[in-house]
Amino acid sequence: MRRLALAPLILAAAACGTDTGTPAALAPSGVVTVPPAATTPAAPKPTTAPPAAKPPVAKPPAAKPPVAKPPVAKPPVAKPPVAQPPAARPSQPAAKPRVANDVDGDGRSDALRLVEGKDSLRTGRWELRVTLSKGGTVTGVVSADPQVRPAVHGVADADLDGDGEVFVRTGGGASTTTYTPYTLVEDGMAEVRTNDGKALRLSVGGTVTHGDGFSCADVDPAAGRELVVLSVVSDQGTTFRGTRVTYRWRADRVDVLSKKTFTGQQGDPAVEKSYELDCDGI
Repeated sequence: MRRLALAPLILAAAACGTDTGTPAALAPSGVVTVPPAATTPAAPKPTTAPPAAKPPVAKPPAAKPPVAKPPVAKPPVAKPPVAQPPAARPSQPAAKPRVANDVDGDGRSDALRLVEGKDSLRTGRWELRVTLSKGGTVTGVVSADPQVRPAVHGVADADLDGDGEVFVRTGGGASTTTYTPYTLVEDGMAEVRTNDGKALRLSVGGTVTHGDGFSCADVDPAAGRELVVLSVVSDQGTTFRGTRVTYRWRADRVDVLSKKTFTGQQGDPAVEKSYELDCDGI
């Protein structure tokens, strides 16, 4: 009974061979064992890390073309009114001459000389002769101190009338010099006189205890110049008593305008001017 049962099992085992036709091996115990089918394990899938997040890249703003702005109209700036100089009033011509020895005021030098007459040193009479640059000669009588040889000291427009006055040295001493001005008139050169008819004698210089001087002052150009004559005296040479006489020029004469007294110390401007000549640099 056991052998009959074994035969069908062997046949069944033979029928269940491999696909290649190779009979299955028999187990030693007579039991046919079918090996399990070889299974290849699936390969693990690699784990891929998610990509790192990149920070956004800041893009510079696109440059915009400059927008042309229309010019802003500025309101005009009000300028302060320019002060206009006062209208020039009619006045006498400026002091002349501007060149040396210009007697007639034409801007050109004239020739001046003193001519000695007969016995002039005893009588003191000389002739002032002026040869004009435009032609012609004018003369005048000079009265000088006896034994003094006069000389032309200079020419200045002392009265501001356009013509030049000729200052002639007509006297003097050890410490002073005396001048007489001569001016051009229609008939020649005339000696300038005071309003009492005397010849105008102007002294300059002095000593420690006395002094004399004069100046030509431009007080009012419309009215002409003034002649200021100064004189001081002192007992000890430190404190002075002075006299200031102001004249107004009138062609070939001078009129007294004022006469004042003053006091001053040695070195004071008023005292110092009382020893000087100040008239256009002559």
